[in-house]
Amino acid sequence: MSLDTDRPRVALLRAAPQRPTPRRDQHLLEANPLPARLRRYPGGTYSPTVETIVLRDGSRLRTDLIRVNPSIPAYSLDVDGVAPRGPVGYHPTSWYRWDSVAVVARRARIAAILRTSVPAVSTAELSRRLRAAGVPLGPSDITEPAAIAATQAAIWHLTNGLELDTRPLTMPVRAVAVGLEGRRTELEPGADGVGWSGPTAVARHIEVEFEIAARLGGYSLVASSAARVALEKSADGVSWSPVAGSAASVAGAADVAVPAEATVASAGPGGVVRGYRHYRLTVDGPTRIEDLRFRFVGCSAYRNPEPVVLLLQYLLALPSASRESTRELRLLLPEAAGAGTTPLATLAPAHLRVVDGGRARAARVRNPMVDADEPGLEWERAATR
Repeated sequence: MSLDTDRPRVALLRAAPQRPTPRRDQHLLEANPLPARLRRYPGGTYSPTVETIVLRDGSRLRTDLIRVNPSIPAYSLDVDGVAPRGPVGYHPTSWYRWDSVAVVARRARIAAILRTSVPAVSTAELSRRLRAAGVPLGPSDITEPAAIAATQAAIWHLTNGLELDTRPLTMPVRAVAVGLEGRRTELEPGADGVGWSGPTAVARHIEVEFEIAARLGGYSLVASSAARVALEKSADGVSWSPVAGSAASVAGAADVAVPAEATVASAGPGGVVRGYRHYRLTVDGPTRIEDLRFRFVGCSAYRNPEPVVLLLQYLLALPSASRESTRELRLLLPEAAGAGTTPLATLAPAHLRVVDGGRARAARVRNPMVDADEPGLEWERAATR
C-alpha cells in the first residue's frame, strides 16, 4: 500500500491581491481617529466657554464649542439649526451628501478657520499668531470663550451670511464742524469709518455725539498748522464744560492723552461709571483739523468684546486651505432628522482605524469620511486581533 505522500500534488496558484496605492496623506493614518458613530447630548446648565455675541441687526446669540461624544469638538454649520433636547446620534459623511451647495463650495475656507483657531491650537499660540500679524490684541492672551465665539461667528458668516456687529463705538453717530462764522457743516466718516475729516473752511470747534456715554482716554488728530486745542464735554449737547488735562498745542499729527477721571459723569451701583455722549474739540488758531479720532477707556471699543472682533476679522481674511488640508475637515450629520438637525464641522484625519467588537477584519471599502466624488479615495480597514 502506498502512502499519501507518494501521490502527486496539485498546487493552486492565486494571484496576490493588489494593494492600494498609498495616499499622499498616509502619514495621517491612525492619528486622532474619528468613530463611525457619534453622539451629541443636550448642553448642561453651565458651560465655562459660553459667550454672547451681538449681530449687526442688534439681536444676540450664544456661542459655545459643541462636544460630541466621545470627546470630539465641533462647530455648528447652521445658525438656524435645532439644538437637541435629548441624545442625538451623528455620523461622519461626505460633504456632497449635504444639500447646501454654497457651504460645500466654502469648505476650504472653513477648514482654514478650524485649523487656525481653538481647539486646533491653544489660546496662547493663537494670541502669538495674532500679535505677529499686527493685530492689536494687547498684553493679555485671548480667552477660550472669545476665541470660540469668533470662530463660530466666522463659520456662520460663511454658511449663513451672519453679520457680527463690528462697527466701532468710537465712531460718532454725528459730527459737526462749526466754522469761524458760525456755519455748521456735517462731517463725513473717513475711509476706514473711524476718522473724521474737517470741511474746507477752518473750524472753530468740532462737535461729536457717541452712541454710548463713554469716558475718554485720549484723542488724536492732524492739524494743518500750529494751533491750541482742547476738549469740552456735555450731557445734552447744549451746555459745555472743559475736560481737565485735555488741552494741547498741536502741529501736524498729534496724540493727546486725557485723564480718565476727567470725563466721569456719574458712578452707579456695582461700580458702574458713566461718561458723556457729547464732546467737542475747540480750536484756537488758523488751522484745519482732520482725521479726528477718540479712544475710550473702561469699555470695549465695540458692541462685542474687542478680542472677538479682532479674531473674527483675522479669520475671515485667511486664505483658503489647501486641497490636502481640506480633506481633514469632516462633516457630521444627525442620524435622525428633526431630533437635532444642526450639521457640524470638525477636524479629523482622512484615514480611520475602525474596530468591530474587539477585532477588525480586513476589507476594502469606500471611505465614508472622504468625498465620494474624488477618485482614488479608498482605504483599507486595519486588521487586528
